[in-house]
Amino acid sequence: MRGPLKKVVWEEARRCLAMTLPEFRELTGDEIPTVCRLYGWKVGGRLMLYVLFQVNRHEDSFTLEIGWSREGRWPALLFMVNPPARQELATVPEGRFRLGNLWTGDDFWWQVDETRGVASQMDDAIRHLAQEGMNYFRLVAAASGVLLQEAARDGSV
Repeated sequence: MRGPLKKVVWEEARRCLAMTLPEFRELTGDEIPTVCRLYGWKVGGRLMLYVLFQVNRHEDSFTLEIGWSREGRWPALLFMVNPPARQELATVPEGRFRLGNLWTGDDFWWQVDETRGVASQMDDAIRHLAQEGMNYFRLVAAASGVLLQEAARDGSV
């Protein structure tokens, strides 16, 4: 992805996530590649939930990964092709996978071009995160013995 376009993707990701899921805060660190932005939410105890935005190095597209850890760290080396099933979550302390697997059963990248602008594609990505991604996070939290309490979406906290 070209530099100026990548900057727009990062700005839209930050804006949309802050409006829709304000619990997630941007994280920094050496383990985060330059083509990625990582956001985390400390839910309870040592359980952390993560959202990773990644731009494609060669095409104008981006994807999202979601992850969790009961170890309190980004599971950088634990990429999963498929998400663990609900009954397996209690025995899987951490993991991450591409968000698209939750509704397509496969990898999914949002294409950005003149007809599919960054804002509309990011809105779609965040909508899937708020629906499918948060539903999966609720399963992870329940398997961890934690109640997931999201902020009210009307702007009040």
